[in-house]
Amino acid sequence: MDPAVSSTSVAWNSRSTLAIRTFVAIEIPEPLKAKLDRSVEALRSGVVDDLVRWVRPDSMHLTLKFLGEIEQLQVHAIEQILDQVAGGFAEFALEMAGFGCFPNKKRPRVIWVGFDAAAAELLRLQAELTSHLELIGFEGDRRDYHPHMTLGRVRKELSAAHSRILSDWAKEAQIGTIGKFQVESISLIHSVLEPGGAVYTRLHSARFAP
Repeated sequence: MDPAVSSTSVAWNSRSTLAIRTFVAIEIPEPLKAKLDRSVEALRSGVVDDLVRWVRPDSMHLTLKFLGEIEQLQVHAIEQILDQVAGGFAEFALEMAGFGCFPNKKRPRVIWVGFDAAAAELLRLQAELTSHLELIGFEGDRRDYHPHMTLGRVRKELSAAHSRILSDWAKEAQIGTIGKFQVESISLIHSVLEPGGAVYTRLHSARFAP
């Protein structure tokens, strides 16, 4: 995912009947975003800018579950599930480190920074959230959860020469350990697609147990 999440929760317009695009995520602390941006600068300098649409640092987040279009009547039920799931967890540390591409570095389409996949609490959190959301009609995951944060997306139309340039760059690119942070909550985020990119607003934040 990818622009900024508003710093305060907002109330849902009770008169609205329109569906909204949403997802559940872990928000990244601002100091860590700034540190990541400095590391990503080196990556950006190694590839022609117009080959990749880079994500703005202030918009970065770790997606736990993409919900898609939801209706007004579903919002409260989702908020209750977030509160219930979050109440079963204490805060835990998560490390941001490592560079990768989907589907692979030979044919990069999505460029990402990884998280400590061995962090059992993160994987348990995502699994608990998914299973609870299934109870109210959301689909389960079709593939294993791979914790990552999107840094950029390759533009769709590339010449063969540009594809080779990007592949060679991806094979050599590196990003080290960015740092650790404490995960204390999960958030329901509303995404609005604008001409300049998506705009994110936090609808609800569910804090972990003290």
